[in-house]
Amino acid sequence: MGPLRGGLTGLLTLIPAATSAGQVCATARPDWDGVAVGAAAEALTLFASPMGLVLLVLTAVVIRYRSSWGGVAITVGWTVFASLVTMLDPTGQRAFAVAEGCMGPPTLFIAIAAAISVGTIFYTAPRTAAKP
Repeated sequence: MGPLRGGLTGLLTLIPAATSAGQVCATARPDWDGVAVGAAAEALTLFASPMGLVLLVLTAVVIRYRSSWGGVAITVGWTVFASLVTMLDPTGQRAFAVAEGCMGPPTLFIAIAAAISVGTIFYTAPRTAAKP
């Protein structure tokens, strides 16, 4: 029974547990103050990231000049950014960070990015004249 139990204990140490969640918060958000991060705070963090700021500025430029191809390009940009936020997790620790509270769920950010994309497409769509 001794070698079997030792082998099982060794395997159980390889499974990530709550202790690794505290470590992931120390690496992912080192300035985290211990207050749980909600969806709104996570959305603000993502919009304030460099890629979020660039996309916001480019969206304003596309809306200002009412470029239909620019609207398509900026929609692709928002889609790529939202996909990277949700699907790209090379360490596999995002779920632990959300459970620990140092990261919030990105659902509000995704909803706002989708609304920006839909609004940009509708606003920059080519206008067709009504036939008399």
